[in-house]
Amino acid sequence: MIKSSLPEGSYGPKMLALTERQQKFVVAVAESGTDNYTRCAREAGYSTDSEGALRVAAHRLIHDSKIQEAFQEYTAAALKGGAPLALRAVIEIASDPQHKDRLRAAQTILDRTGHHATSEHTVKVQDVSRTDEAMIERIKQLGKELNLAPAEVQKMIANTGITIDAEFSEVEEWENA
Repeated sequence: MIKSSLPEGSYGPKMLALTERQQKFVVAVAESGTDNYTRCAREAGYSTDSEGALRVAAHRLIHDSKIQEAFQEYTAAALKGGAPLALRAVIEIASDPQHKDRLRAAQTILDRTGHHATSEHTVKVQDVSRTDEAMIERIKQLGKELNLAPAEVQKMIANTGITIDAEFSEVEEWENA
């Protein structure tokens, strides 16, 4: 039987919502580090009448949303419990002048303690008006800069689909007959 790495009585609400066998299944999967769910179901106490029935039970268990949520909760708690071990390892590496990862360990410690590397970014924002009048003025300006004939500039403006000038005539409303 696989032993839980969490202290007894420290299960969270997702684990506590499961049956005892389901909890054992979650622990077996998490602690064994295997994807042999049939073996984990057997270790959790599920039916061993036939290998086929055990495989079906394992398949149902591993695809059950309650089991998956409990697995996430369990593994997150187990990882948090490993933080002191990881901290000690990083400090040991950072303390060893001969270790090849000493600089990376030192940077990790600095990052985790609020001493991040500073990076600077410059953002230039330019407001460009997109009104028809502004676009026409820009086309005229570019035409001058490129020494284009006024007729060419007018042709460019006409190709934009922007109406420069229009004629309107008033139409009287029809009276209802």
